[in-house]
Amino acid sequence: MPVRLQSSRNDNEDEARIEIIPLIDIMFFLLASFMLVSLSMAHVSHIPLTVPESSTATSDETTAITIAIDAQGIVYLDETVTTLTELGNYLSNSANTTEQVIIAADEETRHRDLVRVLDVARAAGVTDIGIETREQN
Repeated sequence: MPVRLQSSRNDNEDEARIEIIPLIDIMFFLLASFMLVSLSMAHVSHIPLTVPESSTATSDETTAITIAIDAQGIVYLDETVTTLTELGNYLSNSANTTEQVIIAADEETRHRDLVRVLDVARAAGVTDIGIETREQN
């Protein structure tokens, strides 16, 4: 009996195969959809402040501890509401008290609220304190 080297099926029949191109398209679509949804879900917290203008304001890109005070006198540390006691504890427990502290106060903030935050920072041993302003137009 001779050995057949060709298959016995008909060459006109299509063989079953998986098309990968449509699967790749679907995966890219799902990836893009998940990225857009996750970006829209990210809450970018920002404290809305209008800092006062200054004719001598300079742009400084150093890393510093930022304390914000809004127009109602609410104090924020790293964009979370904090009390003056908690602020003092955080600054005094900070490993590096020589780190610069920037106070960003709204232009409608009472002078009393700003002075209280300055006193807390000085009592915690911070020596390098700055006030955030914007350049005058």
